[in-house]
Amino acid sequence: MAEYVGVLLILALAVALTGAMLALNLRIAPRRDLAAKRDPYAGAGGVRSAPRRRFAVRFYVVAILFLVFDVAVVFLHPWSAVLRELGSPGLVAMALFIAPLGVAYVYAWGKGALRW
Repeated sequence: MAEYVGVLLILALAVALTGAMLALNLRIAPRRDLAAKRDPYAGAGGVRSAPRRRFAVRFYVVAILFLVFDVAVVFLHPWSAVLRELGSPGLVAMALFIAPLGVAYVYAWGKGALRW
């Protein structure tokens, strides 16, 4: 149990600090009950009409491609930090991970999905 004392101390400090900030907010924050606060669009004046312009599908395709390649890069950092310990098997495993992503990138680029 002694090894958890530091973690428990930090947890207790975090809970105490959070509670103190919430209590201070309840104590000193101004309270104004306005009709605009109860409006679901936060004072936007209500919905007058339907949106006139829609987003292009290309916007969503680029967003999904960004997420896929961004998550792949997140996996590259820990791998690069322990590359020496992993040796050749680690290099082969990462090559097998990156190869389909490279093929997908080339395919998306060739189809023009990355053109904004």
